[in-house]
Amino acid sequence: MPPVVTRSTRVGSELTPSRHHRSATTEAATETALRATVASRRQRRRCAPPSLRDDRDGAARHRRDPVTVTVAVTVTVTVTVTVTVTVTVTVTVTVTVTVTVTVTVTVTVTVTVTDTDADADTVIRGFARRPRCLLVPAMLALEPYESQVRRWPTRGRHLLAQHDADSIVVYQAYRLSIGRWAAEHGRLGGGGFSFDRMSWIKPNFLWMMYRCGWARKEGQEVVLALRLKREAFDDLLAHAVESSFHPEAWPDRDAWQAAVRRSDVRLQWDPDHAPSGSPVERRAVQIGLRGEALRGLAGSALLDVEDVTPLVHEQREQVGTSALLTPRETVYEARDEATKRRLRLD
Repeated sequence: MPPVVTRSTRVGSELTPSRHHRSATTEAATETALRATVASRRQRRRCAPPSLRDDRDGAARHRRDPVTVTVAVTVTVTVTVTVTVTVTVTVTVTVTVTVTVTVTVTVTVTVTVTDTDADADTVIRGFARRPRCLLVPAMLALEPYESQVRRWPTRGRHLLAQHDADSIVVYQAYRLSIGRWAAEHGRLGGGGFSFDRMSWIKPNFLWMMYRCGWARKEGQEVVLALRLKREAFDDLLAHAVESSFHPEAWPDRDAWQAAVRRSDVRLQWDPDHAPSGSPVERRAVQIGLRGEALRGLAGSALLDVEDVTPLVHEQREQVGTSALLTPRETVYEARDEATKRRLRLD
C-alpha cells in the first residue's frame, strides 16, 4: 500500500498544522479581533458625552450650558386671633372667657433662574444675579461703598485703585464715538481719538465719577475701565512729573521745569470726593499722558478695555444709600522709593 500523505507534521507526540492551515487560522483570528475592536469603539462612541461624540476630530467641543440658580425663600406668617366670650349664668354672676389662637403659616417659595449667558464660575462668585447690581463688568470686583470707606485713609496723598500682582485698573471718560469704538475694538485710537493732546487717566473710581458727573457731563458720556500691566503703570509713575512745583520734591524750580519739558507724563493731586460730590481731606491722583506715553497706553501697556457706563448709570441711582456698590479698591504701593518721595506719596 502506498504511504498516506498528510498535511501535518509530527512534533513529539503532537500534530503541527501546515503553513497554509496556520495562515487561514491567523487571518480568521485577526478578522475576529478587528471586528471586536470596531464594535468596542462604536460602543464607546455611543456611551461618550455629546460633546465628545459630535467631534469628528476627537477633541471635545466647549459648550456653554445653561446655568440654573435656585433660590429658596421661606416666609413665616403669624396670625393671632383673640375671641372674647361673655356668659351670663345668673342675674348676679357674669363669666368672661378670652380665647387666643395663634396660627403660624410657613410658605416656601422656590425661584429658578436660568441664565444662558453666565458660566458656572460667574454664578458661584455671585456676579450673575447680585442683589441691587445686575450689571457687573467682567473686569471689576465690587464691594459696598460703606464697608470700603471705613478702611480707606481719611487724609494724605494716596493712590487708591483696584489692582493685583500683575495689573491695575484705571478709568477715563470719553465722548460716545471714542468710547464705543474703544470698547468694540479693545483698544484706544479710533472714533476721533487724538494722540496729539494729553489724556488724563484716574485710578480711583469715585474720583472719575466726580470728574465726569457720573457720565452725565457732555463729552464724557462713556466711562471706560482700562486694565494696564503693573510694570507699565510703575514706569509711568517713574517718569511722572507733578504739574506744579513743590520744593520738597525738587532742588529748585529750574530742575522741575526741565523735568516738565522732558517728560510726557504729568501727575496732579486734587481733593478726593465722596459719591455725592462733596470733597474729602484725602487727596486723589490723576495722570496725564501725551506723545509716546499715550501711545504706550494704547499699545503694549493695555491688557483690556471695558465699557462700564451701564454700571455707572445703575449705581448713580444708589448714591446716598447703603446699596451703593463701587469697585473694590485698596492703596497702591509704588515699588520704587525714589518715585514715592518725588511724587510725595504717603
